[in-house]
Amino acid sequence: MVCHPWSRSPRPRSVPYWRTRAELITGVERNRLIETCEHDAFHLELRDDYSVPDEDGPFESWLRDEPVDYAFMKPWTQMVKRLTGEGRAVRRVRVVSHPHTPYIRWEHRTTPRNVEAGEDIRWLARHTVPGELVFPFDGKDWWLMDDRLLAVGHTVAGRVRGHEIIDDPKGIAEARSAMPCGPSPSHTANTDPDVMLRANGGRTDDEGRHPGQGRRPSHLS
Repeated sequence: MVCHPWSRSPRPRSVPYWRTRAELITGVERNRLIETCEHDAFHLELRDDYSVPDEDGPFESWLRDEPVDYAFMKPWTQMVKRLTGEGRAVRRVRVVSHPHTPYIRWEHRTTPRNVEAGEDIRWLARHTVPGELVFPFDGKDWWLMDDRLLAVGHTVAGRVRGHEIIDDPKGIAEARSAMPCGPSPSHTANTDPDVMLRANGGRTDDEGRHPGQGRRPSHLS
């Protein structure tokens, strides 16, 4: 019997994006959906602070200026490396505030590992976001997969509790219209987040990528 990809997690339901109560899937189940993407998985990050159980220990070590064990990143970076090696794109834009929170500085420190795995990561200063650009889903983070499926993150007291799966055409259209193109600073040009995360800051190539990032697949151009 052939196992359909959706059999590993709840089937998506066509629900309005403004729904306040929904069945949530775990981060592991969300990653399984990302693995089923044929072309592209895009993540919009809008929060300045996150509480992720797997990161709690390493984050606290970093705050104390102690050695950090980055093993918690391996499942993600290994998956990204496999997907991008097959020609699929994994992208994200991080919209961040000034001054930067400790978590954003920590996130900046871990980003080279994402980039090395093949992920395309761009940063956008919140104060530079055009006033006419409205982020849907009440400002929640979301993943858009192959322009057909959304995984909208839900948090409680700052901790991610799960992801709501949406395949409603209206919600997908609004997500597409709110995909900002943030500048992509270079980790080798400047390691100061106050410079690195400034809009149009840092050294980039002619398409605004981190040095070492591959070109976008032709179907995304």
